[in-house]
Amino acid sequence: MTYHMFFGFNLSPGADVRQAARSLENLTRHLVEIDLLQSVTPLQIRDRHPVLDTANDMTQTYFATMTFRDRAQADACVAHVYEWSDPTDHLHKGFIGLTTDQVFICFEDQHRIS
Repeated sequence: MTYHMFFGFNLSPGADVRQAARSLENLTRHLVEIDLLQSVTPLQIRDRHPVLDTANDMTQTYFATMTFRDRAQADACVAHVYEWSDPTDHLHKGFIGLTTDQVFICFEDQHRIS
């Protein structure tokens, strides 16, 4: 089952969305190359639709979704990030340093609902 991490954030003061997008692309490319990630969607900008967007407590403006082969790959990616070794640490901190107010939501395709 494919595993996903949806995440939202705002930009840190002085950060530019193009800079954040490039930084996320660099991190994504690296994690894909070392087989710890399948893909990441391009950054998306929130549209606060008056009817369809009901997450009033969420203040995040930018969103993307990371896709992993399965939960095991996601867990391996998390373990690798928390090793704090370069180049992953440098790339991860580079992206996270451009963001604030991060939220993360994980979900599986074909989740066991019965």
